[in-house]
Amino acid sequence: MALLAMACYDDKGNYDYTELGEVEITFPQTQYQGYFGEVLEIEPTITTDIPEDDLEYFWEVERNGVVDGVQYYFTEFVPIDTGKVMQFNCHEIEFTIPGEGAYSLRLNVTQLSTGCHYYSDIVTMDIRYGTVYRGAMVLHGDGTSSDVGFIGKPEFQVTAETTFEEALIPNFYSQQNNGEKIPGKGEWLMQNYSAMINAYVPMMPTILKTVIATDQGAVLVDRNLVKEGEWNDLFYGNLNEGDPEGLFWNGEQFVAFDGGTAFFKRYNTDYFTTPWPMIDYNTEEEMDWSLSPMMIYSDFEMATLGFDTKSRAFIDMDPGWGLGNDGEGLVIHAEKDGRDLSDMQADLLYLSCGGEVGHAVAVMKGDDGNNFIVELNLDTEDHAEVYYANYDLANIPVDQVVDWAFGTSRPAACYYATSSQIFHFELREGQSINPQPLSLSLDGEITLMKLMKPEGFDSYYLANKLLVIGTYAGTPGSGKLYSVEIDENSGNVIPNTLKTYEGFGQIYDVNLKGI
Repeated sequence: MALLAMACYDDKGNYDYTELGEVEITFPQTQYQGYFGEVLEIEPTITTDIPEDDLEYFWEVERNGVVDGVQYYFTEFVPIDTGKVMQFNCHEIEFTIPGEGAYSLRLNVTQLSTGCHYYSDIVTMDIRYGTVYRGAMVLHGDGTSSDVGFIGKPEFQVTAETTFEEALIPNFYSQQNNGEKIPGKGEWLMQNYSAMINAYVPMMPTILKTVIATDQGAVLVDRNLVKEGEWNDLFYGNLNEGDPEGLFWNGEQFVAFDGGTAFFKRYNTDYFTTPWPMIDYNTEEEMDWSLSPMMIYSDFEMATLGFDTKSRAFIDMDPGWGLGNDGEGLVIHAEKDGRDLSDMQADLLYLSCGGEVGHAVAVMKGDDGNNFIVELNLDTEDHAEVYYANYDLANIPVDQVVDWAFGTSRPAACYYATSSQIFHFELREGQSINPQPLSLSLDGEITLMKLMKPEGFDSYYLANKLLVIGTYAGTPGSGKLYSVEIDENSGNVIPNTLKTYEGFGQIYDVNLKGI
């Protein structure tokens, strides 16, 4: 079908018009099908008397109409790609391509010397999700660059489903991004899914993100792991330093940690706007707190627990109306065995829900050289009752620990990993910690251990039951991920549940991709 653009004329002011040029555009078809995560290529035939070096090409999509039941009232064309041949890596764009749908596409040919625009007629670009994989994301690499693998297996589905796309793709991220990897050594990754966010995805798809962080920054990807932006794109006004330290959310509110500063936003907004003010709940005075990224959320009275890395105090972050824009908190004053939660005189190494029902545990490295675990009771409004127990770690070589893991409300499900062994222990008030090695046959050096209980996916059917372990033998592709089910009551490995997934580099983190 031939699409003939109107010629552009130059008004000289004396009604003596001169034709500057013509552009004739031909497309082989009027409708094109694309899939998110894949490249849609459209090559037109262009006939013109204008020199090629005087032309610029913009592929533009009309952003209006109804997509997934959401009405957009503005009508304008916005560019999504440049070049004579469109090679658009299909991805969601807020308000422009917010989800599956048929979009109006045109080619805008611009003459540089005159600024004249020659527009083609409109063709249809129909974009669909195609196969959206759900399973485990595995962050791995070689120390200088990172990739994300994908494991589509039953144990990594949110619910015990039987219909899903089975796959094992060690280099899924680079496969989805034209071979490009992520600069830096991997640190963490997570998908910020929750039921509340899901309701807003059709209207504001940029809310739903997977963030992949390395020691050189972080990238944002869509549900197909196609890169959409950088860490700084989460922030409005360039108020952050560009140093991704972590993300925290409780299903409704989100906190981003960047360069020692916390930023707050709600689930139905795109951007972190200003630093989160740290306000004392009682005095309304601003505090000089620097929160650790290791905040935790529970279903009990003290829902959100934080730790100030400056004063090294534990803080109740929602003492009144819940976690909110004002960042109000209360330092917890509670003593036990000569230690005070308002001044631990120790660094926080690990924080997690764990121990008895409604409790949390914190692994601490003391200034006096003594390392210990604090068990905190979150199921109380009385701060004096928060400090539950201390456990000495003299029997554990803390400096050699690769990772810690604790089962939520499961005193027997406590683990730590060294580079060569996984150990199991229990937290029982008044009793000493007695680590015992787990009987597991693993190849290579242990680089990761994690008990799967992913944020946001409250319905994950193996939460607190699936332990994953990453190993590396020192050569590309020698990284292995193991999964094994554990008995929640005893903490021991359930026989014949060990599974192996191969083909990775050094493994840094594992998390669920549930949507």
